[in-house]
Amino acid sequence: MPAMPMSAPPTPVTAPAAPSPEWRDAIADWIDRNRIYPADARRRGEEGVVTLHFVLDRSGTVLAASIRQGSGSERLDQATLDMVNHATLPPSPDGTQQASFTVAVRYRLTR
Repeated sequence: MPAMPMSAPPTPVTAPAAPSPEWRDAIADWIDRNRIYPADARRRGEEGVVTLHFVLDRSGTVLAASIRQGSGSERLDQATLDMVNHATLPPSPDGTQQASFTVAVRYRLTR
């Protein structure tokens, strides 16, 4: 019977760390400055809160992003994903390798 090739043990996957308070604040400021209310959603009077989850590496590159809870508006949900996909957010101030963020992005029309 031929010998079975030995496979390398799986590489341990480390879960992203919780971000430092400084990094959370920098990300919140970035979202406030970069959130764009879609014009078609504004015209239709759509409002809501999108719960966005994403993972960043230490340079601020988005590694993964998903909607945890939608706003009820496909336009607002998509605008939220578009905001972070392919974006570079603030880097880790303390060298944390990866961090996971869950944020509420609010869209509210001024009355």
